Order: sequence, then C-alpha cells, then structure tokens
Amino acid sequence: MRHALLRTRSLEQQCANYIERYGHQLSVNGFTIKTVAEARDRIELLKLRATVYDREMGWVKAQENGLEVDPYDIYSSHFSITNPKGTTIATMRTTESEHPWMATDCYNGLFEEEALQLKSVGAVELSRFCIDEAYRSIKICEGTNLIEFMAIWAFIQSLSQGIGKSYFVTHSFIGMVLKRCGFYVTDLSDQISMEDGCVIQSFEMDNERSLEAAINNRSFLQSLF
Repeated sequence: MRHALLRTRSLEQQCANYIERYGHQLSVNGFTIKTVAEARDRIELLKLRATVYDREMGWVKAQENGLEVDPYDIYSSHFSITNPKGTTIATMRTTESEHPWMATDCYNGLFEEEALQLKSVGAVELSRFCIDEAYRSIKICEGTNLIEFMAIWAFIQSLSQGIGKSYFVTHSFIGMVLKRCGFYVTDLSDQISMEDGCVIQSFEMDNERSLEAAINNRSFLQSLF
C-alpha cells in the first residue's frame, strides 16, 4: 500500500504529470486504452457501438454507414481499448459539465434533477460503455478487467483536469462490478426496469478516492504514480 505521506501530494497533479509524460494513453500487457481526439480516428469505436447497441441489444439504430452516432459525441472525450493486435474491443466517453448530458435529456426525465445537481459541482458524465462480446470476461492482468481499465483511465483523465466526480446511468450490473473492484461508487437512484427489461441505475463515483484505491491494489499503476 502506498505510504500515507503520498496522500498529501495532489493526485490531480500526478495525473496531469502522467499525461504530460506519457500522453493520452495507458498500456498493460499489450492492451492499450487511449483518448481518441480526432473524429476521423473514431470510426472503429463507432462501429463497435453499432454492433453492441444496434445489432446485439437493439437499443438504437445505427446509421447506414454502419456507425452508431448521437448528438452528444461532438461534446465528448472518447476512449478506446485495443487488444495486442490493435483491434478495438471496448469504448466509452466522458462529457464535461458545461456540455449537454444524456442523463438530463434522455430517460424520460427520470434522472434530470440529480444530473443537474452533479453538473452544478463540475462532475463529468460517463456514457456509452461498450465491450466486444468476446472480451467481456477477460482480464488484461491479474485483478483488472476491461470495465475497471476504462474506469481507471476515466479517473486519470478527469483528475488531470481537476474533475473530482463522475456520474453515470447504466445497467445496474456495471455499478455492482465497479463496487467489487474497490472503487468508491454511490447509488443515486433505485434500480429501474425499462420497457425492454434492462435494469438501469444512476451512480456517482469519487474519482480521487477510486484512483487511490486502484493504485494501492494494482502494481502496473504503482510504477506510474
């Protein structure tokens, strides 16, 4: 476990230093998560979203070009995970509080009030969690699956910008997984069953405490922070 003295240093500054030194990516055992800055470089992650959200789950309709795109993409930072062969196998995005959020505009207003409260304190919204079906049970290293890997990267990116809270609405199972990983996740809503049978819920995460917990329990992070 990291010495308590390290907690007196700014983890936000350490995250900013990481980005400055290593860039907007993190690699472990050939699996790489990175921030995809340019729209032209997001084609593969948008194809993956179409595969999962349209063809597999039927939640949205992909465009004729085979991509899944929505109005929030232009405001968001997009992350992708590639496997050792360079294939995109997972993606998610974050949207800062000054931009429109899905949680305030969608879900028939179920989460609007709490989302607005989180926006008022400068939180970031996480959305469009998406993992290729063939990779949902794999771990990139001992104790770290792809959901955890995406969350850790979201913590690093957000903290490097001084953002201490994350908010997200997703399948209740995702929140359960993140809690089991040792992250500081708070249930904000009850579980809500949608018309298609999917059970969703809203959550808040403490980015700093969650990343601290991740560092304490993952050797690949201890060598970087």
